[in-house]
Amino acid sequence: MSVTATNAACEASPSTTNCTTVVDTLNTGSMFTPICQRPGQLVVGSSYWVYGISSNGQTGWMAAWWMDYPDNRIPFLAICGNYNGTVAGTGWNVYTNALFSPGDMNDDGKNDLLGIKANGDLHVYYGSGNGSALFSNPSGGTRIGVGWGGFNKLF
Repeated sequence: MSVTATNAACEASPSTTNCTTVVDTLNTGSMFTPICQRPGQLVVGSSYWVYGISSNGQTGWMAAWWMDYPDNRIPFLAICGNYNGTVAGTGWNVYTNALFSPGDMNDDGKNDLLGIKANGDLHVYYGSGNGSALFSNPSGGTRIGVGWGGFNKLF
């Protein structure tokens, strides 16, 4: 299975024919952090596609069916709305050990993103639910812990 890059046609309605540039191949043990979802081509009974970031730091679309959600959209994951693949921030490479979405950390109904920096600091980015400004604290997130550098994967 591959995560595929975005282009204008892919953004409008993700499909296996218009999201053609392979960004990253996901193998056993690879992680994919969903950011938002939107309807597109019907794949094995589900019309929803998920935009996210791979464990290699590359962004792209994946049919929701591949994420074991064959019954349509993923619960509690925001609809992309007018999201057009705009960069969600720069400097993600400082998160060398893990970057993932555990769900809603601050109980505001929006998915959040956690990352462990090389120095072991654990940071959270609080989701905004807004497709053009994905996080309410985008400038480096908020440090919520230290000493997490020994973990290379978090679930």
